[in-house]
Amino acid sequence: MTAKELNTIGLIGAGVMGSALAMNIASRKLTISLYNRTYQKSVHCQMMAKSENLDIMVFKEIADFVASLRRPRKVIVIVSSGTATDAVVENLTKLLEPGDIVIDAANEFYRKTEERMKFVHGYGLLYLGMGVSGGESGARYGPSLMPGGDREAYDAMEPILQKIAAVNDVGVECVKYMGAGGAGHFVKMVHNGIEYGIMEAIAEIYDILRKAMKYDNKQISDMFKFFNSGRLDSYLCEITSYVLEATNPDDPNSYLVDDVLDVAGAKGTGMWTSQESFRLGVPCPTICAAVDARNASSCRSARRKLATKYNAICRSDIASQELTAEDFERALYACYVLAFTQGVELIRKASLEYNYDINLSDVFLVWERGCILRGRILKALGPVVTQDCILSSDYVVDVFRSSIPSLKGILKLCLESGTAAPALSSTANLLFALTDENCPMNLIQGLRDHFGAHTFFMKSDASKPLHANWVQSNWC
Repeated sequence: MTAKELNTIGLIGAGVMGSALAMNIASRKLTISLYNRTYQKSVHCQMMAKSENLDIMVFKEIADFVASLRRPRKVIVIVSSGTATDAVVENLTKLLEPGDIVIDAANEFYRKTEERMKFVHGYGLLYLGMGVSGGESGARYGPSLMPGGDREAYDAMEPILQKIAAVNDVGVECVKYMGAGGAGHFVKMVHNGIEYGIMEAIAEIYDILRKAMKYDNKQISDMFKFFNSGRLDSYLCEITSYVLEATNPDDPNSYLVDDVLDVAGAKGTGMWTSQESFRLGVPCPTICAAVDARNASSCRSARRKLATKYNAICRSDIASQELTAEDFERALYACYVLAFTQGVELIRKASLEYNYDINLSDVFLVWERGCILRGRILKALGPVVTQDCILSSDYVVDVFRSSIPSLKGILKLCLESGTAAPALSSTANLLFALTDENCPMNLIQGLRDHFGAHTFFMKSDASKPLHANWVQSNWC
């Protein structure tokens, strides 16, 4: 190939996401080379592209793939995170030249991204860790992109990324440089953590409506359509109504979701978000509750056995006629707001701790279209996201002023009926805890000092740590 014939960008990985992204790139009139370890997958993607009059050049050998790219070479790697990406990146270091760019577009843990950055820097390569949200459809037609890492690499990639990214209502591309190091994958991790929390809250509303309120699927679907007609307008509320109404292909008189095994899968990003909240000391109980709920769902055999012993103890056939659709809307919106708040505070703390310099307004802009979290709430919270404390903003205070009575009523019904609602209850409990001017941690500190001499500070004089003999009421 002559220099003029060399392709603009290369992509490694012809799985579902990789193939969709390759077709997206080709549809933007960018010349693209594709490589996959299993050559037939690359050919399949090429055939799909041809059916849409798109051109993708595929290669059997990775060396030929690399040789087909224009300098500085730009290679997007979108294979399974972990060892698979490690192997690809290691191979690329043997073939690429200083100044070439590697873009890791897998769902990778941000610390692993930073390890790889250091590794490729030893070969003079530039590196981006890029979060990609939107699933297969987003990858094909316009995802939300969250790149972080070497700024020089982003500047070189920006024109390409802007062409393939989703576009918001005012024509701005949903891609921004997130920051140094693993910032891009950190933001994507938190995005997924927020997604966990919101999905769990949605599932709990569904569970309360079907068990305690005795609604059928059509009624619940209609309620989510009602939610989606207002401030809860969001991708997740929208697709919830579709999932609830879908009929079983094997039995058109029944709903498909009713026959879906009640065990939720996970890829690990929710767990990573929870772990990072503990590491940085940022309370994220709604997200953590969602992870715990998925873990509990995996204990299906134990749940079924325990249900025979505990159903009569834990559950009552009680329905509340006082709760309205508006009550459930307010409760779910409160969960949305606090899930986003938890995520924002985690990103804010990480940005300071790890010197990422993340612009929170850019994060919200990137999430406006193409991603799973897209919804009207991003516009509502956008003006307050850069404030030191989101919860102190007038908008959020007004949200909780109207939501808390509804949330309390729903949680009361959950307790009376024995319906689990960990995300809803953790949302309420976090708000109660963060707004408590006299919390009970004074007793915790007293206990810690009694058994471990961990010391404590006095309200009347917090200038020095003290240790007491709690039995004799003497200072030590």
